[in-house]
Amino acid sequence: MTFGRVTRRTLIKSAGAVGAAGVFPGLGTSPAGRASAQAPGSDHIDVAIVGGGISGVYCAWRLKQADPSLNIVVFEQGNHIGGRLLSARPPGISNMVAELGGMRYLPPIHQRLVRLIDALDRNLPEDEQIQTYPFPGSQPQNIAYLRGTRLRMSDFVDAPESVPYRLAQSERGIAPFQLAVQAIDRIVPGITDLSLTGEARRAMAREAVFDGVPLRDQGLWNVMLRVMSNEARNLFVDASGYGTVVRNLNAVDGINLYLESHGVTSGHRAFVQGYQHIPETLADFFLQQGGDIRLATRITAMEWDGDAFELQHSMGTSRAGSIILAMPKRSLELLSPGSALLREFSNLLATVTPVPAMKLFATYQQPWWRSIGGGSADPIQQGVSTTDLPIRQVYYWPRTDGRPVTDGSAMLMGSYNSGAVRGYWDALRPLPANASASGDADVQPATMMTGSCLDLNTDRWCQHRVPERLLDEASRQLSLLHGVSPAPEIVDAAYRDWNDDPFGGGWHFWNVGVNSQDAIPQIVQPSRQHPLYICGEAYSGTHGWVEGALQTADMVLERFNLAPL
Repeated sequence: MTFGRVTRRTLIKSAGAVGAAGVFPGLGTSPAGRASAQAPGSDHIDVAIVGGGISGVYCAWRLKQADPSLNIVVFEQGNHIGGRLLSARPPGISNMVAELGGMRYLPPIHQRLVRLIDALDRNLPEDEQIQTYPFPGSQPQNIAYLRGTRLRMSDFVDAPESVPYRLAQSERGIAPFQLAVQAIDRIVPGITDLSLTGEARRAMAREAVFDGVPLRDQGLWNVMLRVMSNEARNLFVDASGYGTVVRNLNAVDGINLYLESHGVTSGHRAFVQGYQHIPETLADFFLQQGGDIRLATRITAMEWDGDAFELQHSMGTSRAGSIILAMPKRSLELLSPGSALLREFSNLLATVTPVPAMKLFATYQQPWWRSIGGGSADPIQQGVSTTDLPIRQVYYWPRTDGRPVTDGSAMLMGSYNSGAVRGYWDALRPLPANASASGDADVQPATMMTGSCLDLNTDRWCQHRVPERLLDEASRQLSLLHGVSPAPEIVDAAYRDWNDDPFGGGWHFWNVGVNSQDAIPQIVQPSRQHPLYICGEAYSGTHGWVEGALQTADMVLERFNLAPL
């Protein structure tokens, strides 16, 4: 498959650049663009795609490339393309990109994404090609601040007597993540064998029986406590920094997700231009091909009238021959009151549970964490520190070339929290805007204005300013984690709480008792009588990753007779 080479950026990233009709300006070069500009309230659409995340714009690009004559329109409720991929440049720091949403991928596991990057790069100018760098993980000299005890990551193995947990003898001297791998191998013997492919590992988990009960009918928490002590599990939960492992998610999918994300695979990579560069590039190609993207346009009702879907939206009415809902669970729930057809599939939509998640980034005049140490300890440079405090995970953010900051302006992800602990922060911020009414929950109160917000490159950062009380509490906890007082002065900060509508969470988990292998194709096309399709990370086999969004998008495209890349 080939497509025209793009030599300029066509996607305008500022919400203020959306025309009065809710479409991008400059689309008059195509019949579809002219129709949208002339009659935005009553146009007929061949394929309507609801959702401008990566699965939505990927479907739009592939379908338009396959048949340029199709009138394809992407409706996006918010003011940016990318969904839960949201990359922001902090004011005054040109060589860093904060990832307020997804931030990394695993090339050995995420092959759909690897193929997509290759396809895009073959047709992008050299200066716009998608560049990546090794994303640093846990480092021996980084900190684990647990139960009021400040440890170095190396202490779990080198100084087990300092670990403040009452572990069994067989559990001492083992890194927390390895404790989980050890337990999983007891639940499904042999599944952690490094020679296994990802698909072979997933098949083993699907077919596994534990204590006489199919693994998919059990919760991960239930089975973990049968093979490890409660203290070991508490250590794993606390030191991993992931509140989601407390959830009693479906054991099959939980084991697969953990092993693929953290347990047996290494080599995460991140994006020089930011992860959002990928969906923006897809949108660029789609627009160049004559496609139509309508930002700040919310679908309020969707009904089948016997011949087509009638769509009610904030700019009027449209009719569509087919519709692709590239949306997470909560967005589908918000649309359900206006769609009798969607309500018929409520049991299918309820098979997953969203995971609350929030990220906060802060910038400083210097990388002050490099001065923490003493004795023989090496200084902290990059990677992650963790704590049982509500900030949970702290990443010392690298430059866009992957190197640690040694001097001058610096940034860290001051909190990456998920699961139940995310609710701790609710009382420290204003109630979010009602996205179902306003059409955009992205903009937050601007309480810190020390950086410049006049630069278009920093507009996303400036739209996500941190409420003052929330920032003060995060700074206090950062001080506790690192053992520094007073807390280092923050220059600027931004955050995103993905629990806000219309997202409902950062990612999803299959519920206990759900056979995801059977559920996924049912959800991708829930009705054989209607050309209605659903895709995205929420109902995929790779939760929490772009790979899952691409998996279900490819399954939708197969219904249009398009093979995966």
